[in-house]
Amino acid sequence: MPVQIIDEIKNRTYKKNLYATDVVVRSAHARNNLGVERKIREFSCIDSLQESGELKEKVKSFERAKNMIGTNCIGRESLLYGHIQALYEYAGLSMNKPLVLPKIEHGVNFSESAVEKMEIFSHPNLVFQGAYKKHMIHSVNPLKPVFCIGPYIHYAADYYTEEQIESIRRKNGKTLLVFPTHSYEASSMDYDLSAFVDNVMDGIAKSYNTVLVSGYWLNLNSRVYELFESRGAKIVSAGARFDPNFLKRLRTMIRLADAVASNDIGTHIGYSLSLGKSFEKIPSKIVKRDSSRLTASEAIQMDFNDRQFTGAFGSGLEPDKSRQDDLFRKFWGGSGLLKSPEEMRCLIGLAQHHLEMSKGHINRYNASILKIYNDLQQSDTASQAMQFRLLRDALGESTWRTR
Repeated sequence: MPVQIIDEIKNRTYKKNLYATDVVVRSAHARNNLGVERKIREFSCIDSLQESGELKEKVKSFERAKNMIGTNCIGRESLLYGHIQALYEYAGLSMNKPLVLPKIEHGVNFSESAVEKMEIFSHPNLVFQGAYKKHMIHSVNPLKPVFCIGPYIHYAADYYTEEQIESIRRKNGKTLLVFPTHSYEASSMDYDLSAFVDNVMDGIAKSYNTVLVSGYWLNLNSRVYELFESRGAKIVSAGARFDPNFLKRLRTMIRLADAVASNDIGTHIGYSLSLGKSFEKIPSKIVKRDSSRLTASEAIQMDFNDRQFTGAFGSGLEPDKSRQDDLFRKFWGGSGLLKSPEEMRCLIGLAQHHLEMSKGHINRYNASILKIYNDLQQSDTASQAMQFRLLRDALGESTWRTR
């Protein structure tokens, strides 16, 4: 696209219109995005559940650079971990660009930090697993659709066939899956690796025939995995987070296990519970350093939630099923928020209609969603009635209580 046209679009509509902003961002980062596509093809064909060594070699360059490769576009976050691909495949739909669902929260925010106002107003909708931030967002804009859909892992297809999964399970016998705490691009951490590995292998692992250890892609060359391997564990990985097969591998990894353990809280807890696996939190004193520092209130909330999970899932404690269920519902939505394939098709169709009606203009989002709400309220088809229910659930109570 000629530079003059890009400049004109940027001056008139950049950050004011979703379609135009996507064009500007993609054009400005065209070379990077072509490189990302090559990396996705390269990484997505690695079966890191069977052999993580190839992935281990490939991630060394990322460890040095400390930058996360990803497509620069509107909806970049939705592309992480294969979340949006899983939702579209589950719904039986084909996805081109992530504009319709551009803001899928990629993990659980245990510090419960506030969603920035810019994010609330610049995206046509927001997608979460649990509804723990819904009230916070609607206190800023009750007309912002916040779709809460339950654990993302539910929507992913398995990486292996059912026959392959059963064959591996028979071969491995009773299996424990361990998720060591991991860092990310802007963080690092310290803890006694040897003590943690010994604690696992000399304790809980004694009751299992096979121990699988999940290696987060950027940490695969960490010494903790060498220590686990030296004790007879097998290292597996869901792959790079820009890989659309990530969630599929993670689902299959958890399905191969009989129980799951970790020394830190994370998305893996809710995913394990969603797939019917018990979870145990193993004690470990971890010192974390993060360049994106938490505020004092966020740090307090993070510590509070960590203690809640320790009390509910702590090693050596009597499992507190009630507290576990409460935490599962709060952060992952439990099973009550899960959508059927038909509901997911309606949800995506509703989001598509909203974006098209607003023509991508950020200042038209509220008026467009209100028009759709009023139209659907008079619906006379089953599909429209389903969309109305999904939209009503996604909006703030002050919107529909007064209508």
